[in-house]
Amino acid sequence: MNLRHVELFRHIMKFGTLTQAGEIMAISQPAASKMLFQLERSTGITLFQRTKGRLKPTRDGELFFAEVQRTWESIERLERMSKDISQMRFGRLNLGVKPALAGTLMPPL
Repeated sequence: MNLRHVELFRHIMKFGTLTQAGEIMAISQPAASKMLFQLERSTGITLFQRTKGRLKPTRDGELFFAEVQRTWESIERLERMSKDISQMRFGRLNLGVKPALAGTLMPPL
């Protein structure tokens, strides 16, 4: 399993079709189909029922998707944090202030 396969699965679940997921990722439908097969083989999970050319998530696919969503949110947070660190917008600043100024001067800052 690799991140690109997981990304494809996420797009399929989000947009409903393998073709549309492939278009978003700039890959052909046959390549997307192959990637989905590789993901199912590597996880050992049947993620979709295939009926008349349509993909319908299985119960296991739904469970897997819930975890994919949580993981994807963590990846997005990591990307934001790395960007903030590289642009020096992330860090911690400790200030020592007299109590009289703490309630008046510091809150607006």
